[in-house]
Amino acid sequence: MTATTTPTTAMNIITTHKPKSNWSNGYTKHSVHFPESGANTVHQSGRALSKWSKGLTVDIYQREDKAPHAWEVYTDNQREHGSGCLGFDGKSLEDYDGCFYLPTEVMDVLDALGYDTQSMRESLS
Repeated sequence: MTATTTPTTAMNIITTHKPKSNWSNGYTKHSVHFPESGANTVHQSGRALSKWSKGLTVDIYQREDKAPHAWEVYTDNQREHGSGCLGFDGKSLEDYDGCFYLPTEVMDVLDALGYDTQSMRESLS
């Protein structure tokens, strides 16, 4: 999956909480919609496998009192999807795993939540 970012000055973060229960450890989900961003699926060779889909939502999942542990992105039409795990050293994003790509929108949301993504941005540029 590839994605593009349109810079935004004000980020509307919608936060929801799932309480701890017998079958769930409980988590917080932070969601942001990027209407001008989009995505398509690209083969590792660089060949596009799908058409461009505009409108992208980023969900960041966080366990109680811990750094975010997972991310998910999906387009408005639900045709494109990507997800993965996040690794932090304190408040600094140090690692990720998922669809061989970490969308800049994910790092934008993490920045807005108070996490440091600068070294990850530099390593991906």
